[in-house]
Amino acid sequence: MLTKVQKWGNSLAIRIPKALAEEAGLERGKQVDLHYEDGELRIRRQRRERYDLDEMLARFC
Repeated sequence: MLTKVQKWGNSLAIRIPKALAEEAGLERGKQVDLHYEDGELRIRRQRRERYDLDEMLARFC
């Protein structure tokens, strides 16, 4: 899928089409990991951090 890089303030922006965002499980406000590797710009969904109940309770004691 082709798209254009556009200026957004002092940064650059790429719009993600709705269908592709839905397929990737992206929603407004969700964080993503963005990095450059092996000549490719990669975007990964931020995985939900798993919590351990014992660890959480230990923080309050």
